[in-house]
Amino acid sequence: QPIAPFYRYEKKATFYPSDEIMSAPTCSHRRRQRAKTVITTALPWMATAALLLLLSATGGADAARRARSDLIPGNHTSNAAVLVSSSRFWHNYRHVSNVLSMYDLLKNRGGMRDEDIILMIADDMPCNARNPFKNGIFPKTSNGGGGENFYGPDVEIDYRGTDVTVDAFLRVLTGRHRPGERPSRTLSHLSPGTNVLVYLTGHGGDQFFKFQDGEEITAPDLASAFAQMKESGRYNDMLFVADTCQAFTLDPSHPDVHGSDRVRDVTAFGSSLRDQNSYAHHGDTDLGQSVVDRYTFHVSEYLRGRGRGRDALEGVSLKEVMYDNLQNKALGADVGMNDASSRRRTARVPLCDFFCAHVDGGGDGAGGSSVEVLRDRRDVSGVDARRVATTAARSRRLEHKAEYDSEEWVSKNHGEKDKPNEGKWKGVKSSDPRFLLCVVGLLTAVHISSKQ
Repeated sequence: QPIAPFYRYEKKATFYPSDEIMSAPTCSHRRRQRAKTVITTALPWMATAALLLLLSATGGADAARRARSDLIPGNHTSNAAVLVSSSRFWHNYRHVSNVLSMYDLLKNRGGMRDEDIILMIADDMPCNARNPFKNGIFPKTSNGGGGENFYGPDVEIDYRGTDVTVDAFLRVLTGRHRPGERPSRTLSHLSPGTNVLVYLTGHGGDQFFKFQDGEEITAPDLASAFAQMKESGRYNDMLFVADTCQAFTLDPSHPDVHGSDRVRDVTAFGSSLRDQNSYAHHGDTDLGQSVVDRYTFHVSEYLRGRGRGRDALEGVSLKEVMYDNLQNKALGADVGMNDASSRRRTARVPLCDFFCAHVDGGGDGAGGSSVEVLRDRRDVSGVDARRVATTAARSRRLEHKAEYDSEEWVSKNHGEKDKPNEGKWKGVKSSDPRFLLCVVGLLTAVHISSKQ
């Protein structure tokens, strides 16, 4: 059979007349047209979004000012704190970092004196044989020994090693010390006007907290101790903070705890709920250990980001620092908060009511005060952090105290966190130029888009 001829096919070029070349649709032409359409349509919306962001930013500043003015200073006359790290052994390095981070906030930023702070650390981590940087504790990073050291020469540890026991802790709270106890290891000056902070970090479980792996204190034990303190006039308001596994189950004012009905004026925060763990934040390669827990780290860093000295602690509420600040953090657990037994909601309690040295006349930054306060104890030596208030400031404090103690005030402010703000729009008014600018921008965007 004859072999089929081999045909070679060639693509022929198509020629357009000169007047058709410009009108011939091309891919690049279509892309340019689409880009032009997108830009024309999106530009007004982008401008409107920018205006809205500007409005929200200025509105956020207004909200911060409103939150500052909403803070209600307490009627306390002094402050005290009990800080406990109950864990031994090198692998619990982070618990010592936790308690020293809180100690640094109270003393070097809040201006509290060592006489008002009881510091209990169960193991001597700075002198541990495995510690490559002797006399140093680095909650952030050791940096070869050049990091920020929280174990300075001014740190006063009242109970260390085997002295850190459940018995010693309860005696500090209730004031029932053995004869001959050193005054520096007691809080004998507690009074009905003292605000007390109790901070626990270590290992725990469902309604118990371990001391050196040898003994435990339970939530009912804490409830009994706090009730005795209130009945004997050893505190005005109490802040209880626990950073441990299942920390919130230690809350002595929780209804699930036996004896909680006797606990009054206690606000509690826990780094984790029942069946949840509290995790370390980061480790250090030089130390070979996790150096700080997540909850304490984020609380400390949030306040450090606000500035140095007492300024970092003023003008913020307990809820903002101890709860709201942690909602978007990767804690691996849920933070618990309970203020049911307190006379004020946590959103209205100034942080300085518990973390700062008391200044007569309202020097907690919640409002305008004529009292000069010590801003940073690190810059001053031999000066008491407390200042005497002027006569006018003292009279304002007494007037506020009378209002704060009244039953009308308690009934008005109890449950404030869930009460809607009736008859008041927390945003901007319709006559505000920013609001009008955004409305005009939005209408312009809609008008332009409708013509596309």
